[in-house]
Amino acid sequence: MLGVFNFDSTEPGQYSDRDLDILLMVAKHIAIALENALLFEEISKEKKEWERTFDAITDMVWIEDGRQQVVRANQTLLAKTGFSKSEIAGRHCGALLDRLGIPSSRCLCGTRSTPSGRPSRN
Repeated sequence: MLGVFNFDSTEPGQYSDRDLDILLMVAKHIAIALENALLFEEISKEKKEWERTFDAITDMVWIEDGRQQVVRANQTLLAKTGFSKSEIAGRHCGALLDRLGIPSSRCLCGTRSTPSGRPSRN
């Protein structure tokens, strides 16, 4: 049970069956909204815990999307590159490697073709 929805009247028989049906629907919607709020709070806590764990890694770590653009970088990488979280988001991985002094003729996670013509990950 998430809570109690109490609807009273000082006069007996004040509410019809139709009124009670409407109140039951409203109560169901309120229960769904409450449950969603509780789930959102739980997900937010888990997200913060994941971010703390990711940032606690002492090696440089970043996550790229399919276009080799940075989605998230840990605190170690930010400290080594001098980028802020907002500056690094969306940058191409080559910009990180350049900032770190690593020759970046090709990003480490780039795709290339194999003799069969199918892409493979480096």
